[in-house]
Amino acid sequence: LSTSNVFDQKLSKAFNVDLKNVLKLGYPRNDIFYSPNYIHPIINKINNDFDMPIKIMYLPTFRDSGDSIDLLNDYGFNILKLNNYLESINALFITKGHYASNTLNFDKKYSRLINLNDNEVGDVNHILKDVDILLTDYSGVYFDFLLTKKPVIFTSFDFEEYITKRRELYFDYNKIISGPVAENWSEVINCIDSILLEDIFEQQRIEMNNNFNRYNDGLSCQKLYNFIKSL
Repeated sequence: LSTSNVFDQKLSKAFNVDLKNVLKLGYPRNDIFYSPNYIHPIINKINNDFDMPIKIMYLPTFRDSGDSIDLLNDYGFNILKLNNYLESINALFITKGHYASNTLNFDKKYSRLINLNDNEVGDVNHILKDVDILLTDYSGVYFDFLLTKKPVIFTSFDFEEYITKRRELYFDYNKIISGPVAENWSEVINCIDSILLEDIFEQQRIEMNNNFNRYNDGLSCQKLYNFIKSL
């Protein structure tokens, strides 16, 4: 399955299938973004406990288990400073590490920082639909989140090291991002402040969404069902 023309060739190559077998129907998993009446129990609890806070979610991409990088402490992460900042704006910092490399964890005394596991949230899109700001680096979750039209901050702290020592990227990173880039956690806070003051990247996100997501209707399940039925 593909979401747009720009992904067709890349998926064909990545999965070694004929281009005609790449179906541009959108991803069924993203239909949840168009279900306003569905709210995950975790989101319900957060809204009740913190009086409808701003939800900021950090979703870094997969890192090999042998990587020694610490995406928090290597880049100036100050948990007390962040917790106090979140309190001042009534926000939460929610994380869910990649299922194959989840090393994120926080002391429970910092109530504004929440790390979720796979038992609590199996499909991250079920809560991502209600997130207000996404923090990510090179994860494909960016393309899904574009459907929400909400702000993204790019935490590409280790960009040069990542592209030279870890994995290549499918696209020219600087040409596809549609939000501010932070080089450390202090800059992340500055970026959040700027977005809350004025969201200057909204039009750019709309353009990127049109480029990477052909459909914005929440009907990918129906399209796939119709295709299978027609075989």
